[in-house]
Amino acid sequence: MATVAMLATGGIGIAAAPAFAFPSGCSTPDIVDDGVKVGAYSKCTGGTGSHQITIACKGIAGVNWFTGPWKKVGSISSKECPLGTSLYSKFNTLSST
Repeated sequence: MATVAMLATGGIGIAAAPAFAFPSGCSTPDIVDDGVKVGAYSKCTGGTGSHQITIACKGIAGVNWFTGPWKKVGSISSKECPLGTSLYSKFNTLSST
C-alpha cells in the first residue's frame, strides 16, 4: 500500500505507508514475595507498539482477572494480586499502537 503525496513543484510522488508492527522479545516473569507468586509483569524489548499484562488471582472467593496498564516497548506493565490471593494464571496482550 502506498500513499500519494503532492510535491511542492506540482509533481506527484509516492511515499510508503507506515508499517504496523507489534512488540517482540516479550517476557512475563512472576512477582514473588516470600516464595508466593503474587503477581506478574510484562516487558518487551523490541518492535513497536504497546503491551499489557493480565493476571488471574485465586483466593477463597475463586478466580478474578486483573489487568496492568498499557506500556510502550521498553517499559514494564505490572500487576499484583489483592491481599489474600495468589497468582493463578497470566498472559500478555500486544497492540500495534
